[in-house]
Amino acid sequence: MDIRMRNIQKVAGGMPILLLLMLVFLLAWTDNSGIKAKGKSSPAGNEPEVVLHLGWGAGPMESGRRPAQESAPEGPMSFTVSADGDIYLLDQVNLRVMRFDGSGALLSAIPISSDTFQDIEVAGDGRILLLDRLVRGAVVVLSRDGQEIAAHPVTGPSIPEGGGITAMLLEDDGLWIEYNHERSVRLLDGSLKACDPSMLEGRRSGKAGQTVSAALAGQGMVKLRVIDGATGTTVLQKEIDLGQDLYRIAWVQTDEHGSLHAMFHVVQTAGQAGQPPLREWVEGYRMDGKLARTGRFESPFTIRPWEQFKEFKVLGDGQVLQMAFSDDGVRILKWRYEP
Repeated sequence: MDIRMRNIQKVAGGMPILLLLMLVFLLAWTDNSGIKAKGKSSPAGNEPEVVLHLGWGAGPMESGRRPAQESAPEGPMSFTVSADGDIYLLDQVNLRVMRFDGSGALLSAIPISSDTFQDIEVAGDGRILLLDRLVRGAVVVLSRDGQEIAAHPVTGPSIPEGGGITAMLLEDDGLWIEYNHERSVRLLDGSLKACDPSMLEGRRSGKAGQTVSAALAGQGMVKLRVIDGATGTTVLQKEIDLGQDLYRIAWVQTDEHGSLHAMFHVVQTAGQAGQPPLREWVEGYRMDGKLARTGRFESPFTIRPWEQFKEFKVLGDGQVLQMAFSDDGVRILKWRYEP
C-alpha cells in the first residue's frame, strides 16, 4: 500500500463511501494534471524541443510556400534570434517578417517590399537587416516597424557577384558578408554604416582575432581550420572523416564559450544512379577549443528538396536552432547534444 492510500484511509475514518471516492478521484486528477503540465519541459533523449510550429499558408500562424517551378519549392528563406530572445522569420513569400517571442507567440508581422530577400539579421536596437543578393544586390536596413532606412550594395572588388554570397553574419564590430565559403568581408561598421571593406579568410569566430574555415577535403572528408585573422596562419587544423555519403557542409559557427558547432548533411545512397537515397540526415557536432568532439545530434530534416538560405543558427550560449520544413509546415527546433 502506498503512502497516498494510507493517508486517504487516515482521513476517511467513518466517511461515507461516496465522499471517499470523490476524494480519491480528486487526488488522482491532481497528480495527472501535474504530469501533463511537465510534458513540454526538456526533450527526452536526442529529440529536439519544438520552439515554434507554423502551418503553410498566409494566416497569422502560417508561413508562405511557393511550389516548385524552374527550381526547388520555396518556404521561408531564413530566420534569426534577437539579443532579447525573439525569433524573426523571413516569410518572403507572404512579403513579411514574422516576429515571435521565445515561447512561440506571434508579436508582430512586419511588411517587406520584395519576395527576393534571402537572409535576415537583427541589431541590438531592433533594426532589421535583409539581404537581397540576386535581384537588388544590396543589404537593406529597416527600422523596427519596417520602414527602409538605408540600402548598401553588396558587390565590389572583394565580392564580385551576389550569387557567390554564402552567409550574412552580424558581429559586434559590424556586418560581415561571407563569399563562396572562403572569405568574409566587413560591409558595415558597428553602427550599421558603410565602411571601408576589410577582409578575413574564413568565417568570424567567437574568439577575438580568429576565424574558422570548413572545406571539403576529398571523398567524405572535411578539413576544419582555426585561423589567426591578423596573419592568416593556421592555428589549429583537423580532418573529419564522415564517410562517402557526405553531401555538403550545412553550417559552421562558434559560440561565446569558444566551442565550434558544425553541421554536415549526409545522404546515404543505394549505389545506383537515379535511385532515391536510402536515408539522409544532418550530423551536428560540437567541438572544444582543440577541435575534439564534445557532443553530437542527428536531425532527419534536410533542405535538399527545398530552396532555403539559412537553416541553422547557433546562439551565443551554444544553443542550436534549426528551421525545418515538412509537409505540415515549418518548425523551429532546438537541438540538444548527446555525448
